[in-house]
Amino acid sequence: MLNFTLPADELVRLELAAGGFQIIDMLREAPGVEEALTEVGLGEWRAVFSPHDNPNLVLDHELREMALEAARKGTYIDPLHSPPEKHGWRVACPPFSPAWLDDTPFPDYEREPREGWPRDGPKTFIHDPLAAVDPCLHPADLRTHGAYLAHGAGPGPQRTLVPQFSYSVTPLHADIRVALPINWVPDDLPHEGRPPPLGLTWAERVDARLQWRGSNTGIWHAADGRWRDAHRIRLAALAAGVGSANVGVRVGVRVGVGGGSVRRAGEGQDMLGFGFDDDEDWDDEEGEGGREQRVPVGAPISVPRARLVPALLDVAFAGRPLNCEGAQCAVLEGMFEWRKAHDLKTAARYKYVLDVSGRERVVESLQAPDELRLAYTTYPEWFTDRLAPWVHYVPIQNSYSDLLDALVFRAHDKTAERITAAGRGWSRRFWRKEDMVAYMYRPLLEYARVMSLDRDAMSFKMWPDERKDVAREQALMAAKEEEE
Repeated sequence: MLNFTLPADELVRLELAAGGFQIIDMLREAPGVEEALTEVGLGEWRAVFSPHDNPNLVLDHELREMALEAARKGTYIDPLHSPPEKHGWRVACPPFSPAWLDDTPFPDYEREPREGWPRDGPKTFIHDPLAAVDPCLHPADLRTHGAYLAHGAGPGPQRTLVPQFSYSVTPLHADIRVALPINWVPDDLPHEGRPPPLGLTWAERVDARLQWRGSNTGIWHAADGRWRDAHRIRLAALAAGVGSANVGVRVGVRVGVGGGSVRRAGEGQDMLGFGFDDDEDWDDEEGEGGREQRVPVGAPISVPRARLVPALLDVAFAGRPLNCEGAQCAVLEGMFEWRKAHDLKTAARYKYVLDVSGRERVVESLQAPDELRLAYTTYPEWFTDRLAPWVHYVPIQNSYSDLLDALVFRAHDKTAERITAAGRGWSRRFWRKEDMVAYMYRPLLEYARVMSLDRDAMSFKMWPDERKDVAREQALMAAKEEEE
């Protein structure tokens, strides 16, 4: 880093520059990276990195399409003749997308927070995590997540294309996503055999409730009350029992194929003792011997909220209210129970943990042994499309409408343990420091090419004849050996 510009306050400078220094140190420490950057002749260039958690560049969808079309044709766009000025989040969405077709107004904020939202429509589970966090497809997120809710109907989009690297990027922003090593943990493990709490196995984690301790971050808590629908407020409200007396939960159905009756788990029995045993062979389609077999779940059953929620969730704000005006801090303090934060020893007792819009927290948890992560984030990471939902972790919707259902499903203890092991294995193989270095190297290489005054000289070109390709590569290697 040749130079950076930050506020004069030294503490602020250190805090804001920390992420940038981490990325630079990561690239410097990787064997061969500096030599590679020098060899390809990147030279010196200027890059803008935002030091904040949130992205900045909302891009007009029409301008984005113009730029992509120009790139395909090898032409340019005229920066002096941008599309007509527009305002609002949905300007970043394609025409006729659900965001443009949704005219739901922002709600009245003079009320208590609601648990989950919206409540209309059938219960669903996430199949495609990237599509699930796209507000163009799910416009309710614009009114229920702090990243969007804090700006109301949305800011005006960028009138010009400005490259900026950011730590967190939503589907509506055009910032360049970086691999931030802030939560990376060196894998000098295995954890097995280490003293508790790190060495606790799945069976030794005795608390089967979902654990979460966090702060009321993600939005400024002002008198306008907009914060009442923010994602963390709604989560705390759900755990606090806000809402109707009963909740609807989808649970498994068993069919007695040998003359038995149809019985829905949860009716007339302990809600937390479904009796499922993953060691049993429920794939016996013939149903010989009068055995039951599992079939797809049916309609939700109604369960008392006061009984179910405390049994499934250990979720609460920790410490004291933050990011709030004086009067609103008092409102928050009286609205929720503020508990003590969990230290590592306490947190290690839980089998299930929740991540809500935490930066790279999903994989950090995957590196922890025998701990199943349930996660929702509106900030896709550089590795998001590599993680397989329901294989490496359990995805949760921003509305939390599927949260209790997913936890009821976790009554299949062995299935949950298998997901945990698969996530842990993935992190060991694909979330190494060299993976982050490789990811960061490629956008920096392309950025340097785009910013170069001689792009053609820095452009990658395939040699038409493969034999010439091999010969040239051998000649380059021979010349390098002679120099050494």
